[in-house]
Amino acid sequence: MSAPETASNRFGRFMERGGWWRAVLFTAVYLALYVGAGLLVETLFGDAIGDDPFGDATTLFLAMALPLLVGSALLLAAVAALRWFGPLFGRQPVRGRAWMWIAPVVVVLAAAARAAGTDYEQYSGGVIALTYATGLLIGFTEEILARGIVIGMLRRAGRSEPAVMLLSSLLFALMHATNIVSGQALGTVLATMGFAFVFGVAMYLTLRVTGFLVWPMLLHAVTDPSTFLATGGVDEVAAGGTSPLVTLAGASVVLYALLAVAALFLVRGRAETGGLMREPGLLPLGAAGSGCSPRLPIGGNQATGPRRSVNVAVGPSGPAVARAMNGSVPSVTVSWPRWPFMSVAANLRLATSPGVTTLNLMPGSACAYRTVIMFSAAFEEL
Repeated sequence: MSAPETASNRFGRFMERGGWWRAVLFTAVYLALYVGAGLLVETLFGDAIGDDPFGDATTLFLAMALPLLVGSALLLAAVAALRWFGPLFGRQPVRGRAWMWIAPVVVVLAAAARAAGTDYEQYSGGVIALTYATGLLIGFTEEILARGIVIGMLRRAGRSEPAVMLLSSLLFALMHATNIVSGQALGTVLATMGFAFVFGVAMYLTLRVTGFLVWPMLLHAVTDPSTFLATGGVDEVAAGGTSPLVTLAGASVVLYALLAVAALFLVRGRAETGGLMREPGLLPLGAAGSGCSPRLPIGGNQATGPRRSVNVAVGPSGPAVARAMNGSVPSVTVSWPRWPFMSVAANLRLATSPGVTTLNLMPGSACAYRTVIMFSAAFEEL
């Protein structure tokens, strides 16, 4: 069998345990590298960077897009090393509720109002195009970090969904404290952090109700550039003469705040991870929980024989584990539906007990799919 989909290095083992402090540490290291990249760009190309980031395309690229490209590369490298593309981009393990649709609807309407009310004549075509391209980078980096990696680590640590929502949104807000490095006034930074918190709650709700990380990425990707162009700067308030549509879009902040308060009382649940990411170990065959339905139940010992097939329901992060009751490593065949971000591999390793072999099946991503495992020796359910 090919290499397993779980990371085997120290970094991977550290991250797979999850927990809030590991999420904070990872975020802090990333931000240090990202800010460092920005300072390096400024040092190397300072003469080509103007005072207004939206004054010309060169300044916009060097001041914003290039550091974000570096940040995107860093996060992609981390996710690749962890082999987390499946869990991050697959369907979420916790279903959303109908009321959560309020969040993406407000985000879309606010972005549309800003886009419609912006005076584009003050910008060149290149600046407008590059601003929205930069928005894609912002949406990708900030969402894969805050709503992808951080939320995944909190869930792996067994945190409830209210805690996941609050902690991830708080960390998302603290990420924006780095804006002070760029010379922003303290009051502006604090206001930005407050908005980032309630907007982070809206992105969490969007993740829950849509079921996929790509949607918060896309909504975030249109929110920031439409705000930049409508207000004429990063985290700025539009000056006089603002279009009524832009003013109306500004009221979305109140709606985000009200939605965040409501979410404190309405968000419930907990992602089922089977505990493996917390403490790796053996679990009953077919017991991997995912919050997905339908589940394929496995009950009692399977029929003995030289070769059997077992249908196992596996979730996004929980394993299916079985023991082959002889001394040889069983031959294993895994079938999986083809899907761009879904992958699976079996990790075969000998248990400490003599004559017992354990099979840890760690899916990269799955929900309500069947994995067929074929053993060449008799086995029993743990």
